Amino acid sequence: MNEHDAVQKYLKERGCDDEVVAKGLPGLVAEWERVVEEVGGEPYEFGLDDYLNDLDTRDILGGALKAAGTDHRSIRAAIDAADEQFKAGTKAVKECLW
Repeated sequence: MNEHDAVQKYLKERGCDDEVVAKGLPGLVAEWERVVEEVGGEPYEFGLDDYLNDLDTRDILGGALKAAGTDHRSIRAAIDAADEQFKAGTKAVKECLW
């Protein structure tokens, strides 16, 4: 199984919609970058459920990257940059969000 097929298989098993599956790893990176821009904006326009859904994008991206199974330096660099931007634009809390 090639890398693209492995990522698509993971995304299908994860229950992602067909559009996400079709866009694959590059689409997930672009979506995470979009989420980071949205979350870091003032103010975030959506509610907690939307926020948690947006964060699922990063979890799905991490699983897809593992499924790809090869070294993707440029993709990892883009993800790392977005992760750093996310951390800079958010505040960690210790109390329960619910």
